[in-house]
Amino acid sequence: MAIQCILITAISEPMDPDLIGRKFRIPDAEEKVAEPDTDLMSEIYRVENPENSDGLRVAHLSTQFGKFVAVEDVSFSVARGECFALLGPNGSGKSTTFNMIRGEIAPSGGNVFVENVSVSSNRAHARTHLGVCPQFDAIDQMNVGETLAFYARLRGLRAADVKHNVDEIVRAVGLSRSRTRMAAKLSGGNRRKLSLGIALMANPPVLLLDEPSSRMDAASKRLMWRTLAHVAGERTILLTTHSMDERDALASRAGILAKDLLAVGSSDRLKARNESSGGPRIHSVGHKVRVEDIMYNGQVKLAVQTRGEKQILSVVQIFKAVEQDKEKFGLMYYSLSQASLEQVFLKIVGEHDVAEEGYDS
Repeated sequence: MAIQCILITAISEPMDPDLIGRKFRIPDAEEKVAEPDTDLMSEIYRVENPENSDGLRVAHLSTQFGKFVAVEDVSFSVARGECFALLGPNGSGKSTTFNMIRGEIAPSGGNVFVENVSVSSNRAHARTHLGVCPQFDAIDQMNVGETLAFYARLRGLRAADVKHNVDEIVRAVGLSRSRTRMAAKLSGGNRRKLSLGIALMANPPVLLLDEPSSRMDAASKRLMWRTLAHVAGERTILLTTHSMDERDALASRAGILAKDLLAVGSSDRLKARNESSGGPRIHSVGHKVRVEDIMYNGQVKLAVQTRGEKQILSVVQIFKAVEQDKEKFGLMYYSLSQASLEQVFLKIVGEHDVAEEGYDS
């Protein structure tokens, strides 16, 4: 478990320059042999297992455009009743992976299985099991009710069942008051609700949600999260998002993608295997305290590794170490908290030297 130590310094006491780079003393650290990182290998084995009956399996998926490799050898599996979040910076290949899963882009290598139906060899059949909420809204010159009825007929629902399905979806996604409003005149958040409703039409067993809550306000996001939690049931759900709160609210596992899959596992698993390296350090820069280039109005954030290749540290040991030296550092108050998934994400992406699209490395 990675721990964040938040230290609040005494404004009246500048840091002693002799303490630059000095570590807190962590006593009696317990030696431990490093465990190999087998999560990705386990995921590949799960995908390749012939007895695997997961709703969605992505097997060694790759594609390139000319000489540019967009996705390289990505493998993961999502069980029925599970929501799997695909995380990554802009330009990491998330939407390209989505488009290959739904059959819009032919992969250069690998395959996708939706309810054990190959997308490469039987795309039309595989698509009957898919509900897709794309990143960009498909809006036509119809109102909300007409749009949903149109997609209900496209999905092959009987005429007698169309109205009932439209009524249920309008209620589920919170569009009852906008049912007769033209889809093109909806707000950005309501357009996302309509796109989710289209994805849910005909009760598909596999849902692909590409940033479903983008352009939504905080209240609308939470309504959508409750809706998805309510309709999840035994569905297989693949989600891409930039919101770590959304991932925590919806997904039980996550994969971090940047052309290839960098890490996979639950939040706790990712935090345990990708915590900050090294012990806590505190530095003096002029009269300001800085740690890992972050400072917030006198609050300094320190990352403390509690489990690594050579040692296991308990919270008690960290408290003892900070208490022992806090007067020398001019500290008034401090607190300990677990590292967030966002910090783990940034660390993994940084370690692999991944630059976000549109920004210089």
